[in-house]
Amino acid sequence: MSKVYEKLPVSHKLKLEFCDARQLLNKLLDQKISITIKNETPSRRELIDVFLYGCLAHAESPKKEIFDEWSKNSIAYAFMEAEFCDTLQRVLRIILHVSQINEKVIKELENNSPTV
Repeated sequence: MSKVYEKLPVSHKLKLEFCDARQLLNKLLDQKISITIKNETPSRRELIDVFLYGCLAHAESPKKEIFDEWSKNSIAYAFMEAEFCDTLQRVLRIILHVSQINEKVIKELENNSPTV
């Protein structure tokens, strides 16, 4: 999406808003969670991948193996599940914000488009 935004004939302000939201999302996903399991501290990005693709969605074998390993430790797993829910909620807020930016972009494009 960032490449599309770069090329759009819209204000620099809207491009910057999108860039800031994208950076915020990547910074969030790259953060390590507060739980260490098996001598590893996953990032929020890894946590989402393992929960989604190891349990909730496709249950791919490498992610499923990690998820199954995490779920063996019920105390650590409870905290990881809470971290997953927190991360998901933050990601969804950023997605909502990007959706609002997209609406502004569409309005700006409609207002600046030449009439035929």
